[in-house]
Amino acid sequence: MLRFVVGTYTRLLYGVDVDLKKNTSKPIWLFEAHEKGLTALAVDGIHLASTSGDETIKIYDHTKNIQIADVSVPTDVSNACVRYMRFTKKHLLACHDNGQITMWSRDSWLLVHVLKSSSSKGITGIAVHPSEKLALTVGGDGKLRLWDLVRGKGSKVVGLERAGELVDFLNDETFIVMSRTSVEAFNFNIESLYTYKSKSQLNTMCFYKDKIAVGQGDGKISILDASNGELLKQLDTKQKRVKALYAACGYLVSASSDGIVKIWNDKWECVAEHKVPEGNRVTCMVAMEALTSAVPKPQKRVSQSESESDSESSSSESEDESAEEKTETKVKAKRANKKKRVD
Repeated sequence: MLRFVVGTYTRLLYGVDVDLKKNTSKPIWLFEAHEKGLTALAVDGIHLASTSGDETIKIYDHTKNIQIADVSVPTDVSNACVRYMRFTKKHLLACHDNGQITMWSRDSWLLVHVLKSSSSKGITGIAVHPSEKLALTVGGDGKLRLWDLVRGKGSKVVGLERAGELVDFLNDETFIVMSRTSVEAFNFNIESLYTYKSKSQLNTMCFYKDKIAVGQGDGKISILDASNGELLKQLDTKQKRVKALYAACGYLVSASSDGIVKIWNDKWECVAEHKVPEGNRVTCMVAMEALTSAVPKPQKRVSQSESESDSESSSSESEDESAEEKTETKVKAKRANKKKRVD
């Protein structure tokens, strides 16, 4: 079963489970997640992250449907609205309007690094190298930046002909940059390998089955050959601009700004459609395999004294259970001896 989660301008987090075999869908979440409109979502493994203009990041375990962390961007980081997030194995990377990247530990959800650039223009996209030692970012200053994630600092800056909006790795040696009007592939020598140019504004992109899906302002989705940038197909959503694309469970999921979510198979057929509650403009969307169907519950903040009390209680219960087990064992042994005597 496939689950998609949508963030809206009206501060809502909206989740839906879709059973494509039975052709049914079931809304499971609809709650106000932040104090301002949502700006970005990210998902990886059990973790789902949401953020908004209120400069907070909330983390959920979507397999248990509970909120496990609620972190605030440091107060010394001004203009800190997060525009893009991405998980690595050990960290959550958040890209801010001031050109900085914050790195949060997935073990403790504590801030471990603040990566600072020489530009105060916002970062709109980040790609993590498969080795997870390097990252690339693009943003409002029109430059491509290389970051050392091991040392937590910037490494190299290269100017781009067209300011990038999103960036992602094709493989270990090549990456693609999406601008408002093009998708361009580069190697690590920053040599252009191919360019796809669009007459319509480009808003989002993702990889789907060795192809690049690009969401456009005219409501269409262009499917490109990842090896050469050739246009293979154009899907018409028949909606307003495509705001988000995500690949999950073998399907391509698209979300339009007017609140229509569509699911496409590998034959480019729309196999499911769902409308977000009226009046909610979509700002971001992710998709994943659905495992549960309950409303996420806020994390209970436990004080140290409560924690110690719980620990003592748990220890006491454990000791009581151990004593009961020993008593039960002795009773069984006595019964067995009596039975032997009778025999």
